[in-house]
Amino acid sequence: GQLEQLVTTVNDIMENRIDANLKLVSRVLLVDLPEDNQLVSLDDFVDIQERHVREMTNWLVAKNKEIEASVNDMLAVIVSFPLDSHIRGISESEIIKVKAHYNWSMYQSLLAATKRSLCRVKDR
Repeated sequence: GQLEQLVTTVNDIMENRIDANLKLVSRVLLVDLPEDNQLVSLDDFVDIQERHVREMTNWLVAKNKEIEASVNDMLAVIVSFPLDSHIRGISESEIIKVKAHYNWSMYQSLLAATKRSLCRVKDR
């Protein structure tokens, strides 16, 4: 019934809109390194990195907004679910905890992307 639909909707939002985007963020490369056999001048390398950082910044901001909107959509679905009068609704502090969890998850994804990018530079 209604509860099964709620669970399905929440799981769909979590898996396809939140977790999938967090995984994409964690796998992004924050540097654009030339091919192994390609020589690039320092000025060109700096230009390439500046352009790449601008592109990645825009992409990361968009992903962050998508994740934030998805978390808000998920919470709206949960909060709007009709409860019996004897069941306590979801408190503001619980909503804040859920948002804090996903803020932390975004931080962890960014940290993973940073470490991966630094390892890629180090391996060159």
